[in-house]
Amino acid sequence: MKIRSFIAVDPSAEVIRNLSSTVQSLEKRTTGFRWVRPEAIHLTLRFLGEIEEELIATIDGRLAQLAGSFGPISLEASGLGFFPGPEKPRIVWAGLEGDVKRLSELQIQVQQAVADLPVHEEKERGFTPHLTLARIPNFRSASGVPAVLQTASEARFGAFTVDRLLLYKSRLTPEGARYTKLKDYPLRRP
Repeated sequence: MKIRSFIAVDPSAEVIRNLSSTVQSLEKRTTGFRWVRPEAIHLTLRFLGEIEEELIATIDGRLAQLAGSFGPISLEASGLGFFPGPEKPRIVWAGLEGDVKRLSELQIQVQQAVADLPVHEEKERGFTPHLTLARIPNFRSASGVPAVLQTASEARFGAFTVDRLLLYKSRLTPEGARYTKLKDYPLRRP
């Protein structure tokens, strides 16, 4: 059996509440945006795709070893932006500040931990740490980009500590993806 999965870290409950409050405000001023449910907000470090269920044991061992040698990371969620940009927006995101260099190091180590496994091949692109808040399926029929840009500069969602890696299962539904935590790996530098 195959499982659609990914490796991620989560912001704190407080940051999620603050993001949710901003999203609720922006939902009223936008159309054509598919806003992410608060419980689904996360930072993906590596999308694995559809993997064989037996592969979970190998990934589990590797992530446990990695997490045992990597300490917690301090971050702050702030600002809003668009991928690829406000002219043709596809994604609305909240930015991350703080120890982004160590977060990038963690992401590289996660990539390396699964590099030799039969998982989804990722396109070569730089790691841009962010929290996806909305997807815009058709930017031509969407409205509200100025409202997001107006909110962007003052948007501060709070500080949090990344203290664990998470292995998620993702199930696609007509209402959007549903995520289930499969494994939890506390970050502990020996």
